Amino acid sequence: MKTRFHFVKSFIIPLLFLLSCGKPAAQTTEFYAGGTYFIESILEDNFWGRMDAGVQLFRWHFLAPEIGYSYQFGSLERQENEVPEDPNLVADYLETRFSSHLFTVGSQLIYGDDTWEFFVLPKMHFGTVSATGEFRERVPGSNNAFSLTEWQEASESLQFFSIVTGMKGGSV
Repeated sequence: MKTRFHFVKSFIIPLLFLLSCGKPAAQTTEFYAGGTYFIESILEDNFWGRMDAGVQLFRWHFLAPEIGYSYQFGSLERQENEVPEDPNLVADYLETRFSSHLFTVGSQLIYGDDTWEFFVLPKMHFGTVSATGEFRERVPGSNNAFSLTEWQEASESLQFFSIVTGMKGGSV
């Protein structure tokens, strides 16, 4: 049984290579990078971050192939259980984290002139996502020392398709 990755390996990547051998239409390579960070103050320790980087290899008439990389990471609110006799003491807690690494391959389909351009960007994403959980219990006789009781990690490979549309250009 052939997978989507086999399709990318046998069709998309050679097609991008053949297109790159042609003479680009007066546009140079364009790099991009960005980042996002989100903290939810109501839920204390919840946060999520993302960093992206990539390159539009060239532009040939209405095609502009690009490759990219995205790293996402975050943590969920710490879940605590209190000591029944003293609600100010924490008996145990669970901390969780996640991260993902994604590689993308796609080609912008561009319609427009030098002023405004409408684009459609279909992308194929390949990567892994992983999550870690740590359960810690309070050391007997201590107010703030905890020992690691259980640790679990799960990881999964993933691949998916996305499509982005938009407009770019205009005067500044």
